Amino acid sequence: MMKKLLVLLLLAAGTSTAHAGNVNVDLGIRIGNPYPPPVVVAPAPVVVAQPPLFLAPPGYGFYVAVGVPFDMFWVQGTYYSYHNRQWYRSPYYQGPWYKVAPRHLPPGLARRRHRDLVRIRDAEYLRYRKAPHRYHGQHYRPAPGPYRGQHDRGRSEPGRHHPGSRGDHGRRGR
Repeated sequence: MMKKLLVLLLLAAGTSTAHAGNVNVDLGIRIGNPYPPPVVVAPAPVVVAQPPLFLAPPGYGFYVAVGVPFDMFWVQGTYYSYHNRQWYRSPYYQGPWYKVAPRHLPPGLARRRHRDLVRIRDAEYLRYRKAPHRYHGQHYRPAPGPYRGQHDRGRSEPGRHHPGSRGDHGRRGR
């Protein structure tokens, strides 16, 4: 009888050991933030099929892109975009884009709220759309083509006509 009891105890211990292998015990103590920091996702890349038209509202010191589905500005050879309450800058209208703090924006953009910049853009675009062939404000369209790591080489400058640059709406012959 003692042998049977011993065999039953050994069988019971062996069976419970097989099931105990699936049990985990965690006695970890976490202090502070136990989770990793959130992953910040960069904005979707700006994709523009053609170089956008930039208009220069008189007296503001910047150009505004019109006919594109996002807010883009051009100031002294650098492009600026506003997306999800964050400013970005780039040497080319298709990027690459880099975050820029508002305090590092050019003065024409830095001293105005985003909604005021949108209002200025919309007003200038309305002036342009009423009579594009008689529009006398300064305007600029960058040279077409993908970004190749150059700082927008070959672009047409505002107010100057460069023969052979498609879509250049700069002032001609003035």
